[in-house]
Amino acid sequence: MNLGESIRKIRQTKGLSQGEMQKRTGILRSYLSRVENGHTIPSLATLQRLAVAMEVTLADFFPTEGAPPATVPADGPPQDPTDARAAQLLRRYGVVTRELLAREPMAPPWWRLVRAYRRAEARGEVRGGRFVAGFVGEQFALPEAVDALRAVHRRERTGEVVRLSACDPLNLVGILTPGPRIPAVIGNEVLYRDGVPIEAEAAAAASA
Repeated sequence: MNLGESIRKIRQTKGLSQGEMQKRTGILRSYLSRVENGHTIPSLATLQRLAVAMEVTLADFFPTEGAPPATVPADGPPQDPTDARAAQLLRRYGVVTRELLAREPMAPPWWRLVRAYRRAEARGEVRGGRFVAGFVGEQFALPEAVDALRAVHRRERTGEVVRLSACDPLNLVGILTPGPRIPAVIGNEVLYRDGVPIEAEAAAAASA
């Protein structure tokens, strides 16, 4: 029994559909299908997510060997440095668009990031689509970020004001929101009310 067949057998024994596995892990069912059919070999990180979702150990996927074979990619740094930088940007912002590169002067060219994200999307690790309105071109997001966006969209506004240093990565004024950019230097601050940037005077009035 190969790795894919073992994963399918355990999944079916647990009474889990590929759709349910996608909900539990964020791994696309199309990718899981390719794994189970032996068309692709998942990384150890992906195997770990599958194991947690099915409440088994990694060793259960390899009943004869008891350990992952050498053909499974190790959890070391990606060979392509663009993959590592692309993953870092996703962890930082949750959703990555071309416009965000204005905040990341050391980032690789957008076309290289797109290739990295498409590879990750094929592995079921990220999602591609249109998650934020008002921007042209491809967008990529972590599954949990998509869920967070939906929750925020449904949440009632409370008028809460958040104050951040302008050096914070969330200083996206003039990049993702209208208005002039606020230089990322010590001493400058960015203020948001319900996620929308506001002037300092308005924030002071809201706090009074």
